[in-house]
Amino acid sequence: MKKIISVLCLIMMLTLITGCGGTKESGSKSKGNCEVFECVEKINAEGTIADVNKLIGFEGEVTSQSEESSVYQWKVYKWSLTDDTAIEIRHNENLNTLSIEAIFPTSMIKTKTIDFSNVKTEMKAINSANGLKYADVVKILGGVEGTLTKKDKDTLTYEWYSKDRGSMTARFSTKSGKCTSYNGLF
Repeated sequence: MKKIISVLCLIMMLTLITGCGGTKESGSKSKGNCEVFECVEKINAEGTIADVNKLIGFEGEVTSQSEESSVYQWKVYKWSLTDDTAIEIRHNENLNTLSIEAIFPTSMIKTKTIDFSNVKTEMKAINSANGLKYADVVKILGGVEGTLTKKDKDTLTYEWYSKDRGSMTARFSTKSGKCTSYNGLF
């Protein structure tokens, strides 16, 4: 009997120590058909809210909206995927376009391998005739891929976070592929 209790205690301790159960992303399984960053990639910025509901697997909640008398009509929808992740979409009803954003704790995408030391000098090429594309920015950051956190029909926004508190956000045109702006703590 003591051996059985000892084995059970050992299994419980290993489960607590290793954090078994849940996902690598946020620590819990998504309530939807996709994890937060996967959803951002899959949602079509020129699609409909019905398309998003179908993709995610449940209806989003309207969290705010324009006044009925407003010329510019919009609604903000939210799909809570886990306790700490969500998809938030601003739907422009006049143009029927979507602005998609991942809500997440930055600890989900922090990495210790990002080298921001060349950003200030290398990113000056953003204003050159050829500009900088996503692959150029990844190369400047030592080969570390960004995480797509926001998008609309014109822009893709990627973010990088380093464990040493450095961070960078860069926006890219969907038409030219060029970086249009960036900011961060380097």
